[in-house]
Amino acid sequence: MEERKISKPDLVIAVTGLLAFFSMFLPWWQAYYDISYDNVNNTKWQDSVNGWNMSSGSGNVDKIVTGPLVWIPMLALTVLGLYALARVAAAPRGLPDRNLYKVASVVGVLTVVLVAWRWHTYYFPPMPDNASAFISAGVDYGTFIGLGCGFVVAVVSLLALTPIVDLTPAQQPSEEED
Repeated sequence: MEERKISKPDLVIAVTGLLAFFSMFLPWWQAYYDISYDNVNNTKWQDSVNGWNMSSGSGNVDKIVTGPLVWIPMLALTVLGLYALARVAAAPRGLPDRNLYKVASVVGVLTVVLVAWRWHTYYFPPMPDNASAFISAGVDYGTFIGLGCGFVVAVVSLLALTPIVDLTPAQQPSEEED
């Protein structure tokens, strides 16, 4: 019986791709308002937005917070993960296809760049006029997980493309005496 040989980079890309998909349902951005107008009316507002830009809190975010700069790279990681999972599940032995690692390295680096750019441009609610307010808005843990997924796929695929250095000493040809 032939022994199955599972490629570790394929397995890591598969798990990371599935994690990227599930991270889309986690909060990527959060905001909290505590506003008082003339020390009379106190309004509290709290909201979070997941990777699909759906609000899950009590507030109403009318801005695109995450958008396509988040869900397109996460879906690309998911597709790569499903392909790698199919390779792990169906291959009787490790497949020497390096094209997956080339594509995965590009998608991983692009994911890191796009998620970092979106993080840099997250929406910050404006300060209301004639009010004293405490406003806290910014990144939530879904952003970190998405950024980490892109980083892991990029590093693992680049390492899979790198040839391993053979550290065994080279055999010297024996000199023949005449």
